[in-house]
Amino acid sequence: MSNPGVIFLNTTSIDVGRIICGGRLQIEDNIGEAIHVHYQNMRFDFSVEGFLQFANAIYGSLKELLGDENINIDLMSWEFLFEIKEHLKHLLSTEIVDRELDELRVAVYSNGPKSLYKVVKLIDSPAYKYSVEADEGFLEYKQDGTPTINNKDRFDALLKSIGENGYPYRDRYITVLGSENIIRDGYHRAAILRSKNGNINIPVLKINFKENYGKYKLGEGSSMFKRTNWLLRKIKNKLTRNLIKKR
Repeated sequence: MSNPGVIFLNTTSIDVGRIICGGRLQIEDNIGEAIHVHYQNMRFDFSVEGFLQFANAIYGSLKELLGDENINIDLMSWEFLFEIKEHLKHLLSTEIVDRELDELRVAVYSNGPKSLYKVVKLIDSPAYKYSVEADEGFLEYKQDGTPTINNKDRFDALLKSIGENGYPYRDRYITVLGSENIIRDGYHRAAILRSKNGNINIPVLKINFKENYGKYKLGEGSSMFKRTNWLLRKIKNKLTRNLIKKR
């Protein structure tokens, strides 16, 4: 059968130190031919049902590898697990803790390089401003993970879900990592809850890491934050020098 199109579901790489095809890992929905998984120079063909069974088997293997009753990855979405994949081997525990919404912070990214961001209060975030002020800047705010839906439709669907089902729903919690109160998953839910209910106390999933591990950090003082600020200062200084030369 000739498939009418290909949808790339995900593409990443695994550092295996090889030249041919490198560590390519790509998952495709070949419309008309089901699912293809490309790993290095190999291709695995699955039916949709077979691929879901394979994914569940991989998920079960991950739980066994972590092998700790204090770690409950069932509280995390598969998308978020993929996002924090490099930190998984350093997990110590997961717990549900109470946080006031105004304790939480948001990493607001630029529409340029993903590494350029600033940490702001929830009430200063694009999603919150859209919720209370209809600030249309949010509609153009670039976000990963939902390529098939725009910001407005995504926000409206979440608003409806929270109105009908409350929070948390299906054990999906707003999530923070380690010692930081920066929302890493559930930012839109937090913005909606804050706009509708004020500064209430809510349950939050807190993911703890082993002692002396800090590569998960985004906040001020982390290496990524320092690199970002260094780059911004460098750009600012260059622009300033160019302006002085033109004068």
